[in-house]
Amino acid sequence: MIPTMATTTTTTASTMHGIAVDNTTTTIDNKNNNNTKNNNNLLRNDKEERLKRKRLKKRLREIEKEAALRTLNGNGCDLSLPPLPSSMSEQQQQHQHQHENEESNEQQQQQQQQHPYGILPHGNIYSLFLDDDDDDTEKKTNNIQQIPRNQMGPYLSRCNDSQLTSICAYLSGTDLSNLVCCNRFCYVLGHLDELWRDVTLRKHEGGSKEIEWMSGGWKDTFVHEEIVRRNKSIADDVSLFGMKQDDGYEHQEEKKEENVVSSSRPQPRKEKISFVPHKPIQIQHIYSDTFYRPYLCRTFPLPKAVFTQQTVPTVNYDATKSRELTIQDFLQKYEETNTPLLIKGATRSWPAFTKWKDLSYLEQQTMKPSSSSPSTSRDDDDDTKATEKEETTTTTTTTKTTPKTNQENITFRATSGAAPLPGSFTLSSYLNYCNHTSYTEELPLYLFDRTFVQKVPQLDKDYRNALHASCPFWDKNEHHHDLLGLLGEKRRPDYRWLIIGPKRSGSSFHIDPNATHAWNAPLVGRKHWIFYPPGITPPGIYPSPSGDDVAMPISIGEWFLAYYAQHESQRRYHPDVTQRPLECIAEPGDILFVPHGWWHAVLNIDDGPSIALTQNYVSESNLSDVLRFFEYKQSQISGCRDRKEDEAIQPEDVLEEFGNVLKEGRKAMWEHAVVEAKKGWKCCAWTDDVDDENNCCSDGGEEGENKKKRARNENDGGEEEGEVSNKKKRGKSVLDRARMPQISFSSKQTEDGCGDNVAAETNVEVKKDEKQEGGGFCFSFAF
Repeated sequence: MIPTMATTTTTTASTMHGIAVDNTTTTIDNKNNNNTKNNNNLLRNDKEERLKRKRLKKRLREIEKEAALRTLNGNGCDLSLPPLPSSMSEQQQQHQHQHENEESNEQQQQQQQQHPYGILPHGNIYSLFLDDDDDDTEKKTNNIQQIPRNQMGPYLSRCNDSQLTSICAYLSGTDLSNLVCCNRFCYVLGHLDELWRDVTLRKHEGGSKEIEWMSGGWKDTFVHEEIVRRNKSIADDVSLFGMKQDDGYEHQEEKKEENVVSSSRPQPRKEKISFVPHKPIQIQHIYSDTFYRPYLCRTFPLPKAVFTQQTVPTVNYDATKSRELTIQDFLQKYEETNTPLLIKGATRSWPAFTKWKDLSYLEQQTMKPSSSSPSTSRDDDDDTKATEKEETTTTTTTTKTTPKTNQENITFRATSGAAPLPGSFTLSSYLNYCNHTSYTEELPLYLFDRTFVQKVPQLDKDYRNALHASCPFWDKNEHHHDLLGLLGEKRRPDYRWLIIGPKRSGSSFHIDPNATHAWNAPLVGRKHWIFYPPGITPPGIYPSPSGDDVAMPISIGEWFLAYYAQHESQRRYHPDVTQRPLECIAEPGDILFVPHGWWHAVLNIDDGPSIALTQNYVSESNLSDVLRFFEYKQSQISGCRDRKEDEAIQPEDVLEEFGNVLKEGRKAMWEHAVVEAKKGWKCCAWTDDVDDENNCCSDGGEEGENKKKRARNENDGGEEEGEVSNKKKRGKSVLDRARMPQISFSSKQTEDGCGDNVAAETNVEVKKDEKQEGGGFCFSFAF
C-alpha cells in the first residue's frame, strides 16, 4: 500500500507541480497577449493616422481644384470651370505630357510655373486649417495672422480685392510706388499690371504720345520714362549754373568764385538716376481670385483640340501647283451659300509673305525721313533721350530700339477692351511689347490699325496686286467685289486693317460690322478660329434683342476656361449638323473667307508677334443684307462716326448715298438687291428693329426729319473699331469713364479669416475733391 501511496503522492505532487507550471505559463501568455493588443492598437492608430493624413491630402487636392473652379468669379463659385493643372497627381501629369502634342506640352510646362508674385486662388486659404484641431484656437489664430490680407487696417481690410483694385486705380505712379512699401499685401496689390498700364496710358494722354516699351512690363515702362525725364531735368538745371553734367557741389563753388553764375544759395549736388529693372518677389499666403484670374487666363493649357480640329471647309490654292478652286466655285459654293472657307497656300506668292517674316523690314518701312533738320529742338530732344537711355540703363535685359538719326518713327494705335485709353506705339516698340508682354496682363493691347496704307504705302504694295493675282474672285474690277469702294476712299467706312498681337491675344466673339464679308490672311504666326453659324449664339455670349449690346467674358482666355467644354459638346453632339460650330487653324500662307453674319473668335497661338491683314467687303451676294442693315441698324453702323472731319459718310446718310452710287454704276444689281431686301434678311443673324428711333431712313415728312436729327446728334463723336459707342462715356474724364463713382460690396469676416458672401454692408464712396488743387479724389467708408 505504501508504494502505492508513494506513487500516488508522487503523482499528485507531479500533478500539482504541473498545475503550478501551467499557471505560470498562462500568466506569461496573458502578458504577451496584452502586449500584442497594445502593439495592434499602436499599429491601428498609426494606420488611422496615415489614413487621416491621406484624407487630408485628398481634401487638400479637392480644395485646390475648388479654388481653380472659383477663380473666375471673384468670391463666388462656378462649378463649370476645370481644375488647375497643378492639382493633378504626378502620374496624371506624366501621362498628359506623354500624350499631348508639342504645343500642349509647351503650355503645360508654362502653367506649372508659379505666379510671379506667389498669388494663389482664394480657395487655397482653407489649406491653412486642414491640420488644425477644432479646439486648437491658438494655432488657428496664428494661421489667420499669417494672411497678409488681414493686415490692411480696419477700413481697407473690409474691402474685397476688386474694390481695392478700383480704389488704387485713382492713384498716380508715385502713389503706387509708395503703396508697395507698406506691407506684403500692398506689395502685390500695387504691382498689378492693369494699374501700371492705366497710369502709363493716362500719362501718354490716350495715344497722343509715343510709348517706349520696356521688356520688364508696364511698371518698368513707366519708371524708365520717368527716370529719363528727371535725368533730362537734372541736366537742364545743371546747365543753368554753367556746369558740366558730372559736376557736383564742389565744382559749383569754383564756378561761383569765377562769377560764371551769380547765386546767393549754393546748389545741392545732383546726380543722374540709374534705371534698375523690377524683379518680382514671391509673397506667401496671398489668396485672391481677383489677382490670380488674369494670370490664369493667359497661362492655362490650351485644349488639345485647339491644335488638331480642322472642320472649316478647306481647299488648296497654291499658285505654283494645281488649283482646286475656280472663281465660279468660290462664288457659287461658298460666297452665295455664306460658308466659311480656308484656302491653303493662296498668299505664298505675296511679297508680304516673304518680306514680313523679317521684322526688321517692317521696322525699317515704318520709319520716314524727319521733316525737320537735325538742328531743330525736336531732333535734339530725341537724340538726348536716346543718349540718356543708353547711359541710364544698367540691366542686361535686351530691349530692341531703333536709331533716330534723321528719321522719325511712324506710330500705330493699339487698344484693349480692358484699358480705359488706347496706346500709341512705334512698330519697333510694339513688337518688343509682343515679345515681352507679361502673362499677368489678361487682355493685352492689340494693334488694330486702319490707316496703315496711308502711313506706309509700301505695305499696300506688298500685297495689293498679289491679292488680285492669287485670289481673282476678290478683284473688285472683275467680279463686283468691294462695292462700298464706289463711295470713294475718304467717304466709305473703314474696311481694311493691319493686325498685330502677342501670344494668347485675339478677338473675342463678334460679328463683322455692317453685314460685310471679310477675308483674313495671317502672314506671321498661326491663328485658331472658331465659327458659329448665323442665328446660333456661342455659349457665354449674351447679345441684346437688338444686337446693340453684348455681354460676354472680358477676354478670349476667360471664355476658353469657362465655356470651351460646352462648345466642344455642341461641336460633337448637336443633333443638327448645320448648327454645329466650326474650327480651324490658319497658318502663314493661307487666307480665310469669313462670311457675313457668323459669330467668330480668334486666338493667336504662336510665340512672339502674330501679324495679319484683313479686309471687309460688300459683294452681290450680301448686298441686300447690307442695305437692310443700313436701314434698320443705324446704331450699329461703324467705321465712320469718328471720321466726320475727314469727310467720312455718316450713318444717317450712308443708305441714301450708297444707293445713289449703285444706281449710277451698278443699276441692275441695285434694283435686284432692293427687291431682295424688301423680302427680308437672307442671313438670320439679324432681325428688324422697327421701333428703333434711329431707324429714320424709311420715314418721311417732319417726323422722319426729326428722327434723323436725333440720330445725327447721337452719332456725333462715334467710335473706332474696338471701342465702345457711347457718347456719354467719351465726354467724361479718364477716371470717370474707367471707374464706377460708388462701390458697394460684402465684407463680413468669419472666424477663419475668410469672407462670407452676405448682403453688402459696407460702402466706399468715391467723389471728386473740389478743395484739392489740380483735382483729386476723396474716399468715404460707411459701415
